Amino acid sequence: MELVSVIVPIYNAEIHLNDCIESIVNQTHENLEIILVDDGSCDQSGAICDAFAEKDNRIIVHHLKNGGVARARNYGIECARGKFIVFSDSDDRMERDFIERAVVDIQGVDYVSCAFNTTNDNGEKHVIDYMDHFEVEVTYNEYLECMLDYQAGAYWGANWGKLYRSKLIQEHEIRFESGVAFAEDFRFNLEYLKYVNGIALIHVPVYNYRVDTDDSLSKKKRDIEQYWREYLELYHRYIELYSAHGILEQFQNKLSEFLVGAYVSIIKEGVYNGSLKWANATSMCKKITASPEIEHAVSFYRSMEGRANWYARLISHHKGQLIAFMLLFAKKFRSLTINKCWEK
Repeated sequence: MELVSVIVPIYNAEIHLNDCIESIVNQTHENLEIILVDDGSCDQSGAICDAFAEKDNRIIVHHLKNGGVARARNYGIECARGKFIVFSDSDDRMERDFIERAVVDIQGVDYVSCAFNTTNDNGEKHVIDYMDHFEVEVTYNEYLECMLDYQAGAYWGANWGKLYRSKLIQEHEIRFESGVAFAEDFRFNLEYLKYVNGIALIHVPVYNYRVDTDDSLSKKKRDIEQYWREYLELYHRYIELYSAHGILEQFQNKLSEFLVGAYVSIIKEGVYNGSLKWANATSMCKKITASPEIEHAVSFYRSMEGRANWYARLISHHKGQLIAFMLLFAKKFRSLTINKCWEK
C-alpha cells in the first residue's frame, strides 16, 4: 500500500476541524502521512491537532507563526514523504474511500480529479461533476477544453479533491504563491498540469466542500484593478499550459472568451459589492480595457457565440462601460422593486 501525504493548512478552524481530521484518519487507505500545519491559530485548533496526534502516530503537527495559507501548504509539501499528495481544507470532509479510489485510478496517469459535494450549515448538498459525460481517463484536449468552459471553477481550480504525484511537484519545484488574492490554488494546478502524462476522473463525489453561507459576493470588496491584474496573470498561465501541450492555436478562441468572461465577472462583482458606481464606471472600465490582452481577445469576437460575442463587440468598440451601466441599472431596479414590496 503506497504512502500518501495528506496536507491540511489550518487557521482558526476549531468549529469543523474535528470532522475534517476524523474523515482523514478513517480513510480505507490506511498508509497515510497526515501533515497538519497550524498557521498560528488563535483558537483551539492547535490543541485539537495535538490531541489527534497523541492518538494516531500517522499525524504530524507543525505549529507555525501566521504566514498565510500558501506558506502553510508549501511547508507541508517540504515535509511530505509520500509518493502521492492530497490537500484538504480544514473545514471540509472526505468520504472514507476517497484516497483509496484515487490511488487506484492514478496508476498509469499523473493526476486525479474528483467529483465533490458542496455543503453548508443549512444541510443543503449539491453534487459537482462537470465532466460526468466522460470515462475515467480523459485526454488533455478533453480536460483542458472543458476547463475553459467554466470561469476558474473549483472543479479545476481547487487543490482539494485531487491526487498529485509528489515526484512531479518536487522535480519541477511547483509551489503555492503568497500574496495572491485570487486563485492561488488554480495557479498551482495550471503549473502542475504542464507536466502530467495522463488524467483520471472520479465521478463519485468523494469530497465534501463546505460553502460559507455568510461569505456572499456582496460582502467582499476586492480591489477591482488588482482583481483584473490577477485575472490577466491567470490568462497568461493558461497560455503557458496550452502552449506546453502544443494546443494553444486550437483553443485560442476559447481562451479569448475566457478573458472576456473575466472582464464581465469583475465588473459584475464591482457593481454588486458597491466598489463600482455610476461615477467611476467609465474610468474604471477604460483602465481595464487598456490592456493589450483584452484588445487581442476581443478581436476574436466573430468566433464567439451568445453573450460572449455581444460583450466582445462592445469592448472592441470601446463601449465596455455600457455593461457596467446595465448592471448598475439592474441593481437599482431590483432595489426599487424590493422596497415597493416592503411598502405593500
